[in-house]
Amino acid sequence: MSGRYKDRSRWAVAPLAWMFLAIAAVLARADDAAHTPLPGTQPLKDDGDFADRIVAESDRFLLQRTERSTAERGRHWQRDFSSPAAYAKSVEPNRAHLARIIGARDERPKPQGFELQATTLEPALVAKGAGYDVMVVAWPAFGDVRGEGLLLVPT
Repeated sequence: MSGRYKDRSRWAVAPLAWMFLAIAAVLARADDAAHTPLPGTQPLKDDGDFADRIVAESDRFLLQRTERSTAERGRHWQRDFSSPAAYAKSVEPNRAHLARIIGARDERPKPQGFELQATTLEPALVAKGAGYDVMVVAWPAFGDVRGEGLLLVPT
C-alpha cells in the first residue's frame, strides 16, 4: 500500500473497534442486570428438581382447597329431605347455578327432524352402501349454533 492509504486503513478499523467495545459494554451491563434481583425479591436457589417441587406444591394446594371445599359445601345447600319432590325443588337453585357456570344455560330447540343439506349443484345424498344411503344433514343445536353431520338411512 502506498503511504497515502496506509493511514486511512488504520483509521478505518477504529470505528469497528469502538463499535465492538460499545457492544461488549452493553452485553456486560445486560449480564449484570440479569443477575441482579428486583427489589423485594430474591434469586431462586437451585436445590433440586423444580418440576418435582411445582407438582408437589400444586398437589398440596389442591388437596387443601378440596378439603376446605368439602367442609364448607354444606352452607351452600339447603336440602329438604322430606320428599323426593321437596328435595328436587330445594336443590334447583344449585343446579341452575351449575348450569350457568358450565355454559349449559341455553334452551335447546325442540327436535323438528334433520334438514337435508342440498343445492342444485350438490345433492344431499353423498354415498350409497350395501343397505344404506348416506345423506348430509344439519339441525339446530342452540341459539344460532347448528350441528352438521352424516345420516345413514337404511334402504
